[in-house]
Amino acid sequence: MYLITFLWVRPNLVNPRSGQGRIAAVVMVACGIAATLTAPQPSLSPVFLCISSAVVGFAVPLVWANLTVVIHWVVLAIGAARGNVEPQFAAVFCAMVAFCGVVVENSVREFYARQLVASTMADLQEVNSQLADAQGMLAEQSRAEERLRIARDLHDEIGHQLTALSLNLETASHVVQGAGRDQVVGARRMAGDVLRDLRSVVSQLREPAVSFVDRVALLTRGFSNLEITVVGAETVAGVPASTLDVAYRVIQEGLTNAARHAGPARVEVGVEVQDGCLVISVRDDGEGVDVLHPGNGLVGMRERVELVGGTVGWHTEAGAGFRLAVRLPTSPD
Repeated sequence: MYLITFLWVRPNLVNPRSGQGRIAAVVMVACGIAATLTAPQPSLSPVFLCISSAVVGFAVPLVWANLTVVIHWVVLAIGAARGNVEPQFAAVFCAMVAFCGVVVENSVREFYARQLVASTMADLQEVNSQLADAQGMLAEQSRAEERLRIARDLHDEIGHQLTALSLNLETASHVVQGAGRDQVVGARRMAGDVLRDLRSVVSQLREPAVSFVDRVALLTRGFSNLEITVVGAETVAGVPASTLDVAYRVIQEGLTNAARHAGPARVEVGVEVQDGCLVISVRDDGEGVDVLHPGNGLVGMRERVELVGGTVGWHTEAGAGFRLAVRLPTSPD
């Protein structure tokens, strides 16, 4: 009975004090007490009390675990008085029961401390990613402002001068006669060509040149605990900027999810234009889980993708990591 109960409670000890396995732990305590007090002669039955103290420490809060240790001490005292436990060993078993309780308590605290550290590191990675994103946006904004300044200078100074020159040459072409007129007309045509080229350059300078590859590269540098490989980011030429912005957010959420849950892991990010869609995949080789409960990040990302007519899918299982797959239309319906 004791062995069956132990095998029942054992899988629930992976996540200490989560509320699971408490009934089995109580049954183990009862079985251990019964085995100790019903032994016909002194035996090693108190070992069950030591095991029960350890299991209870994983299954119930600290107060109840300490109470269980005290109960086991009382049981050992009664057993020694009744002859179920050798008196000279009763004190040893009392110490072992207390020792098991202390060791388990330290293990539980270390478990949750590690979880806290992992969660804090993931939060720091996410903040670092956001800061890197903000830094990239500021750098791009600075470049855009510089391009706009140059465009204004070209338009206001050289553009006006070329316009005035073209008008003067137009007037001169109607005044000058003979061979000189052909040269004036040629000069006016050349001035018009230069003016058109200048306007084209100014228009290009006014358009912000956002590089998807650079944004993704800057993003990956913010996740120092992940070994990240990006494949295909340079194949997005011609994809609308609005679609690339959603794709960037998908990759950001995929990396954040890996940093938060996968631990130190290798992550592969794939970007591909396929059948009129931009296909993004983020795959890690972390621990994975059998049952995934999507958090706010994944839910928000799915809403963002579905808003532009895309689809989202993910798959995970224990020991097999996590895979995120997203398809975004490259043109409106």
